[in-house]
Amino acid sequence: MRCQTIACVSMLAAGLLASVAAAQNADTRKQAATSLLGKPLYAMELAPEAKETAEANLRAAREDAAKAPDSADAILWLGRSEAVAGHGRAAIAAFTPGIANFPSDTRFYRHRGHRYVSVREFDNAIADLELRCQRPAPTSRA
Repeated sequence: MRCQTIACVSMLAAGLLASVAAAQNADTRKQAATSLLGKPLYAMELAPEAKETAEANLRAAREDAAKAPDSADAILWLGRSEAVAGHGRAAIAAFTPGIANFPSDTRFYRHRGHRYVSVREFDNAIADLELRCQRPAPTSRA
């Protein structure tokens, strides 16, 4: 019985230390959004290999968008790459000029609407997704 008690206390202590460490890590990360309960939300940490791939894809997407600023596909790829890399607000910032330049391309509304959900801006998400539903779908899928 004593071994079980010691094991339980050890597990509780380890859990407490882990939660303190998580709280300290949370304080050093940039807040991405606020939960519906008012708690800070942070971008999910990617595994090192996935982060490296996402950042490489993001660099390539930025180069492509700089080379072809009038390309809807390049702007969409940039916004999607920002989102995959965990940069939700940067993705929104990428999709917004796409909407201004290509107002009939509903892919921008769909992707920006989803990113608004990610950052808990539900009114903006609803507005974009409703606009997406009111317009005909594009011929290509992204």
